[in-house]
Amino acid sequence: MREIDFEEKKRQYIELVEQEQIPPEISMWQYPPPTYHHTKDYAAKFPQTINETESVVFKRPGNNLLVAFVIMIVAGISLYLIAGKNFGFTQLILLTTLLLVVLPFLLDNKPVIIITRQGIWVSKEDTNIPWKDILFIFIKEVHQEHTEYFLIVHYYDEEKGSFHKRETALAGIVSPAMLASAIEAFR
Repeated sequence: MREIDFEEKKRQYIELVEQEQIPPEISMWQYPPPTYHHTKDYAAKFPQTINETESVVFKRPGNNLLVAFVIMIVAGISLYLIAGKNFGFTQLILLTTLLLVVLPFLLDNKPVIIITRQGIWVSKEDTNIPWKDILFIFIKEVHQEHTEYFLIVHYYDEEKGSFHKRETALAGIVSPAMLASAIEAFR
């Protein structure tokens, strides 16, 4: 069996992606199917310019009010227990759980997407995807009660010799227009 050359593999993958985006028939009680938009379309909706001298980092938004609320609850409970002289092992476990389990989760604001001149880094992949290896970048819009947006990157991995798709939810991280504008500025 002859080896399929790279251009043929690329063409087949592009056809597969295009067929994936064809919406299925829907009934009257379902939400409409997801729509896919090229980042160029969304970038046209964002009139501001992006600073291209530095990489653009998108992180999860901080929950400052929630963190302050948790700290106030822990401080209030500890003051109440210490003043009442009822501070025992159970209360210590409760406070430790609140501080060691809940607080780090609330303080987690690691980068989710980093865009540079060399490529794009998506937290799920944890590697930099060079621009030359990227075939498509889409913004997927899922129509539900509250519209949800996803970044979809289709790229070729030279090490593995195969095509991949990375999908990242944009829930509260960045607006699709801002992300698309940053991608197109560095691309």
